[in-house]
Amino acid sequence: MVEQRNGKRRGGARGGIAALLVPLALSLAPGAHAEIVAFEANLGPAPNSASLTTETPLNESDARLLAATIWAEARSEGEIGMRAVAHVIVNRISARFGENVESVILAPWQFSAWNARDRNRPLVENPEAYATEGGNLVAWEAAQRIAREVLLGQSNDPTEGALFYHACSVHPRWARFGEGRRVIGAHVFYHDVRDGSQRRAHVIDVSEAFEEGLPIEEEDTAAVR
Repeated sequence: MVEQRNGKRRGGARGGIAALLVPLALSLAPGAHAEIVAFEANLGPAPNSASLTTETPLNESDARLLAATIWAEARSEGEIGMRAVAHVIVNRISARFGENVESVILAPWQFSAWNARDRNRPLVENPEAYATEGGNLVAWEAAQRIAREVLLGQSNDPTEGALFYHACSVHPRWARFGEGRRVIGAHVFYHDVRDGSQRRAHVIDVSEAFEEGLPIEEEDTAAVR
């Protein structure tokens, strides 16, 4: 806010100087008009112009896919847990893991909710059918908001750039090669796993972290069956 106010003052001072120079220059040399106008134009757009308020476009399909995935994977971990998983997914967007949100999430054996026989598969495919009330609905609404914030660059990454994670309750083989370890709730996040450490170093098998899948609340158990 301080920088914005200072910017307005500087912009106003520049505009005032230019306004004083124009009549003075015209009185001395009429041909100087074009030069003065060019000088004023070079001061750049004023703060709060359209060039400073353009928003990053949001892909609604990506937002829903990301929200459904973090809800199915980490709804029991609350907002911080879902936000952390969302950042891992977005951090992975690259030639190494996938060029976009969809390719990262749907890569085989990466996020257990998308595994064919995982109990969370119906939930991740149609969260609205299961998140109808109680904690599940609250978590789903939060997941949608978090997904949008992360994709729009409006979220701080609690993992500080992590690419891998697993539940604290399991100990996957690749974890011993993990670097930048950070515990958030019931999950352990890693900035990276050393290349060449083992055959699976480039991927995270999230199904190892959630072999049983996350349970849905008691009120929705019948719907899952």
